[in-house]
Amino acid sequence: ILRYIPDINPSVFDRIYAASQEVTRLYGMLFSADSRFKINLQSVYLSIPVRLGKRGDSSDTKNILQIYDAIFSQRKISKRAIIGYMTDAIGIIQQTRDGYNISFLGNQELSGTILRMVFLIRFLEYLGCFEEEDGMDVSCLNLPDDMKEFITQMKFDEQKTALFLLGVLIGEIGNKQYQSRKEMDNQKPILNKLNFNGIDKSKLIRLIKDIFAKLKQEKILQYTEVIFAEMKRLFDKNIENWQYDKDENLFYILSGYAYKTQKSIISASTSKSEQIEI
Repeated sequence: ILRYIPDINPSVFDRIYAASQEVTRLYGMLFSADSRFKINLQSVYLSIPVRLGKRGDSSDTKNILQIYDAIFSQRKISKRAIIGYMTDAIGIIQQTRDGYNISFLGNQELSGTILRMVFLIRFLEYLGCFEEEDGMDVSCLNLPDDMKEFITQMKFDEQKTALFLLGVLIGEIGNKQYQSRKEMDNQKPILNKLNFNGIDKSKLIRLIKDIFAKLKQEKILQYTEVIFAEMKRLFDKNIENWQYDKDENLFYILSGYAYKTQKSIISASTSKSEQIEI
């Protein structure tokens, strides 16, 4: 640890605390206040895979220590690399692979884990670990206001927004499948359409076609066709100059899935509470 993090200015902890508070406030604004939701230094550990030794000790800590060093020394790191680590972590959790510091997260709702990673990216942005980016002008989007607000706050450009909306549609299909399979296994077969090892541009094009077919099959296209149209418009506009790699494509698709799933969980919980009060 001393090799990677030789010296720390104590004032950095004030910045870390301020960034944590800002991200928590942002989550409450976009979803709802939740005392269980926190983004801090432990969130980094729970988002970056570390292979554990036979006795449970960490044997591969280079990547995570470099991130901590960047936070403490206030230097820039590669967002693309961080997202690559995060998609590796999501794959480990989804496939319930043992031997990692995050293996125990496999018994949690996947959407919550992904959402924490999305907000961790914002946390690192607040700390200045990434170059500042500009999001797209959402006034041209024919979408619900809360969805446009999320896109704005996450500073998604047009390509990220297209991926995000594709993920929202996957979330819509997943919710429908979850409801129809409650008496079975509560699974969401639509997630099998995602390659958790990454999605390149050619697979992305095929995935869009598959999602359109699934929306028709699940009889929810009429409720989601506006979102699909906006997603397809942004893809068609940008596909020839696509700039994101397979891990980034997967991550931003999953951000949309997590957004929609979390919104549905909150809506169902609110509805249940109202019924109990009545």
